[in-house]
Amino acid sequence: MKIKYTALLDLDLDTADAFDELAKVARRRTGKTVGKAEIMRALIMLAADDASLREQLMAELGTS
Repeated sequence: MKIKYTALLDLDLDTADAFDELAKVARRRTGKTVGKAEIMRALIMLAADDASLREQLMAELGTS
């Protein structure tokens, strides 16, 4: 079963540029179209599976 989420990202210009650059790098390295939703899914799964990355995420969220 799939559950769909809609994420409205209100990003500052630097963050939006970083997200766009991440998508470009992913496309270049994989040689295929990589959508931003696919990037978000991968980041979620990586953070869920990797304690170190999860702690980095929590630290970043704590500074917001």
